[in-house]
Amino acid sequence: MKIKDLFIEKYSLPLAIKEGFDSLDSGICYFYLNGNVKLCNRKMNALYRLMCNENLQNFFDLQNQLASYKGKRLGNIFEFPDGKAYQYSYRLITTSEKETYQEVVMSDVSQLHQKQKQLQSQMVLLKQMQKQIEELSDNILELTVQKEILDLKNRLHDQMNMGVSAIKQLIKQDNISFDDDEAIIQLKRAISILKKEIEYPQDDLAQFIKDASVSKVDVIMTGEMIEDERYKSLLINLFRESCVNGANHGDASKLNIDIANDEKDYIITISNNGSQPEGKVVPKGGLLSLQKQFIKRNGKLEILDKPHFMLVGKLPIREERL
Repeated sequence: MKIKDLFIEKYSLPLAIKEGFDSLDSGICYFYLNGNVKLCNRKMNALYRLMCNENLQNFFDLQNQLASYKGKRLGNIFEFPDGKAYQYSYRLITTSEKETYQEVVMSDVSQLHQKQKQLQSQMVLLKQMQKQIEELSDNILELTVQKEILDLKNRLHDQMNMGVSAIKQLIKQDNISFDDDEAIIQLKRAISILKKEIEYPQDDLAQFIKDASVSKVDVIMTGEMIEDERYKSLLINLFRESCVNGANHGDASKLNIDIANDEKDYIITISNNGSQPEGKVVPKGGLLSLQKQFIKRNGKLEILDKPHFMLVGKLPIREERL
């Protein structure tokens, strides 16, 4: 065999391996245990030059550059000025000759990292959409409550019309009967409520009790009203919903509200003296919206049918801290 052929046979395979090693998109370097470079491909040298404009000579120099990296990084993923992202990994390897080296790999994860960033952007948009949906839910609840208040006031105006009709009859008569007198009292009460209506906000307990009385529902409350500003409007909305549902579906004339606490939660129990619903009550409309509002405030609102129909709500006394 010629000397030239021996040279090609001896050196062509290692050269081919080195050429393939240098053509990798990921940076790879092997270090002796003392930190000196054993074998390093072109990509690793290029990445190191992007960090400090020098050639890679030592494992500990690489560690210092990564630890003080000024560019963007997420954990062990580094974004380089060339726009690509590389994931750092390290391990010890032992050869068949029982020699141990330190292996450092900077894997090109640019596409995966870009998709991760897109996912994070989408998560931000989803959170914004969730907030908008929650605001829309609040608006729907408010519209529901306003409709129910309007229904109550329509009854009030109906009673006023009855009072006006009674007065017209009085004008035509010479004497006033007891029934006529009651009609006048009812009219005066309705007019008085209308005059004072503007003085009470819609989350005022006194205003709710007045509106309920117009609908011939007596409110019987035990315990003290929760004055926590986080919950006042929500509770009045719950009371109104319970009043309207009790009067419309069960011909209730009394609404029982009990407010207590167990040092952890406020506990609100609501029942009425109306007829019991047939079958299981499935929340919808205003009641369903109220359940969502309770959950949003880290509480819950349950519908119980035993021993009789009632609503039981819980709201945390203290705000949860993250």
